[in-house]
Amino acid sequence: MQGRKAPQQELFYYGSLDDLVPPDDLYRRLDQLVDLTWVRRETRALYSCTGRPSIDPVVIAKLLLIAYFEGIASERKLLRQVQVNLAFRRFLGYRLDEEVPDHSSLSRARSRLGQPLFRKLFEYVLRLCLDAGLVGGEHQSIDSTFIQANASLASLRPQLVPVAAQEFTEQVFRENPVPDGEAGGRRRSGRRRNDTFVSRTDPDSGLDRRGGGKARLGYLMHYGVDRLRQVITGVRTTAAHIRDAGQLLPLVEQIRKRGIPVRSVAADKGYSAGAVYQALQDEGIAAFIPLQQRGSERQGRFSQDRFTYDERQDRYRCPNGAWLTMRQVHGGERKYRARVEDCRSCPLRQRCTTGRVRVLTISRYHEALVAARQRLRTPAARRAAIARRTGPERLFAEAKDCHGLRRARYRGLAKMEQQALLTATVQNLKRYLQAETRVASGALALRAALPPLRCTLLRSFRPLSRSFLRPGSRLTIQPTGTPM
Repeated sequence: MQGRKAPQQELFYYGSLDDLVPPDDLYRRLDQLVDLTWVRRETRALYSCTGRPSIDPVVIAKLLLIAYFEGIASERKLLRQVQVNLAFRRFLGYRLDEEVPDHSSLSRARSRLGQPLFRKLFEYVLRLCLDAGLVGGEHQSIDSTFIQANASLASLRPQLVPVAAQEFTEQVFRENPVPDGEAGGRRRSGRRRNDTFVSRTDPDSGLDRRGGGKARLGYLMHYGVDRLRQVITGVRTTAAHIRDAGQLLPLVEQIRKRGIPVRSVAADKGYSAGAVYQALQDEGIAAFIPLQQRGSERQGRFSQDRFTYDERQDRYRCPNGAWLTMRQVHGGERKYRARVEDCRSCPLRQRCTTGRVRVLTISRYHEALVAARQRLRTPAARRAAIARRTGPERLFAEAKDCHGLRRARYRGLAKMEQQALLTATVQNLKRYLQAETRVASGALALRAALPPLRCTLLRSFRPLSRSFLRPGSRLTIQPTGTPM
């Protein structure tokens, strides 16, 4: 017989949220494993001792975690979901008949708590991952990704620099000389640049032309990722036009301050700079960063590697046997130049230079660059490149597909930093919950396989199962009475 469900309103409901939320729910496990009561202590100075009680800052932190777990960018939509979702209510500690906070209260509280709390939240979750053995230290992979700003190109306006009228007029004619007879010529269209244009909507964002495409307004988010379990160990955010090379050393220092040893670093070519190689070498950190190609290498001509250095005479020998002697020292760089007679009659001239003579410019960081170039030929460099492709790049894809990182939720560098920190916090929490679930499953397997013991001994099953379930280890349980 066909059944029919007739809607019926009950006056009273008996039950609890614990009965209605499944035992394996994500937020139930999150509530069991993560203690956020420390947030009240950290934010006590931000609230007055008198007046109407505010929303619990722990509830604010949990609301933001829900928003980033679910990829909900709108705070109105977030509070509407909390109103109808039983798992969310249980995680926040709200009863079925209790009114949820207004979205405007969440916006004000988020601005009040600010970036320092979100950084502490990220570091707290990272400490949980460290205690769970998910961070090996040693090797870190660093990369960056572009995030679309919450602003359009139509908001770009020329930057206004306050200068005196006479000085401005002289500067214009000095920078834009007009030859005789061309005063009424056609004006050339210039490209929009970061030093001449700024967005009125989001002045902190920058123009980026990665890949040679159309200019976009946005930010760059840099991740430091541990190789063991792809846990994010460092986060840094800049405007899109800021070079990657200037962010690697601060990010490495940020990771080391958290007590994580760094023995080697892998990054892409954008982080390549002589000062970076030298600083990492001074700290005893192996750098697996591809070097930028020189102009001669891009054009298929002989690179510096084809020239042999004579340390005794301080000169270089070219592939044809001619000598290049040092002619100039400027800013720590040395320039070696061949003789015009040698280059004029050289049969390899077309493969060496397009000028009158070949000139070699030796950087002040030459030794560090040579060491980095030799390191890139080792098997360890191939493993580091694989770790970089399977670490930060995979996490960026996850953040954009699942946690709303394709576009900035708010405007301004400080708020973009908040979004980056909360996204990284949620991604680390997912890995921590996954590891703790495996540990709990291992403890249950041990309980079922071993004979009943005292409760004090049962407490040791959790760390014992954790040690067995680390990557690369195996657990074998033999039946009772079977010879070992």
